[in-house]
Amino acid sequence: MTDTPFSQSSRSLSLTHHYHHPLYNSDPRYLNALLAETKWADHVKGLDPDELRSLVRLPGADEFHLLKETVEWIIEVAMICIEETPEIILQLLEY
Repeated sequence: MTDTPFSQSSRSLSLTHHYHHPLYNSDPRYLNALLAETKWADHVKGLDPDELRSLVRLPGADEFHLLKETVEWIIEVAMICIEETPEIILQLLEY
């Protein structure tokens, strides 16, 4: 029998254990494993922090006019997809 994260019992699938992604770290002092894995600190070393902050600042009132509506639409569509997803799939995804 092949070892899988799922076992069948009582005609329903249940998660028998959790997979832990290599980028996951439960230590709250570890801000972001993805940044460490991608060596982000090395990538931005020597760059001006103020310039980097300016690249991720909130858009001004005159910028990205449709951004809010687009993000709201994406969230709305995602919620519809979740509502229409069969329960067994949501269980397997642990939603």
